Amino acid sequence: MFEKAGITAFVEKCTDRRAFDPINGYAMTFSDADQKVIGKSATNPDYEFTIKVFSKNATDAPIDVVREWYAKLTQAQQKDCDIQAVDVPVTYFPDGTPNFHERPNPTEHKTRYTIDIKPQVYRTISEKNGGDPGSGSGYDYLCGHEVGATWNAYPPYFEFDDRTPNKYLLVGPYAFEA
Repeated sequence: MFEKAGITAFVEKCTDRRAFDPINGYAMTFSDADQKVIGKSATNPDYEFTIKVFSKNATDAPIDVVREWYAKLTQAQQKDCDIQAVDVPVTYFPDGTPNFHERPNPTEHKTRYTIDIKPQVYRTISEKNGGDPGSGSGYDYLCGHEVGATWNAYPPYFEFDDRTPNKYLLVGPYAFEA
């Protein structure tokens, strides 16, 4: 599907109206450029979602690849950030329907990590600001511009698939759902 990036996307039928509603800002258009898939919001030109493909040695463990990225952070960034598992288990509503959210769910064959603000750093900043300080408050990209994000966005995450041991993805960043 995305020939330059070398990614095949699997499209699912989406039953949530918000996922394809350009009026509410959920519709995305995608392009395939320079080995990177770029998604742009139909209503917010500042919002961009990316998927970039990287090569790796097939014998390298996913955590070791992410540690290499972490090692590129400055000392200050390493003080505020750490490597974290990113998958969030699926929860269900009382009627049995899944409660979907922005974070990826555990998936067979997939291993995912992010480099994100340490929980205690997040709590300290939130307490200092009486909650969410918001983007543009000086707390954006505490983990750097390559693997970090604005305060109001989830950071990018690394996705490894054991069926393709010589490649991995850097996915995101992506904004919180309003």
